[in-house]
Amino acid sequence: MARYQTLNEALVAGHPDCLALWPLGSNIGYNETVRHVVPTGVILYRGKRPYDQMRVISVYRDERGLYEEAITYITA
Repeated sequence: MARYQTLNEALVAGHPDCLALWPLGSNIGYNETVRHVVPTGVILYRGKRPYDQMRVISVYRDERGLYEEAITYITA
């Protein structure tokens, strides 16, 4: 998996939407994985009931401070 110098680079590499969806101020320590489940802003419907589409974003930062490419997917 690719490694990046900055969190922003790792987020964009995972998916362009990840950078805008990552919660402001959410940092990652060394040897830490941080995962967020965030609404994408897309409203879907099951029958007549609306619900938010969610994106899961997970990023690991290694002991050298490099970030792995964000792993991301949409939940339904």
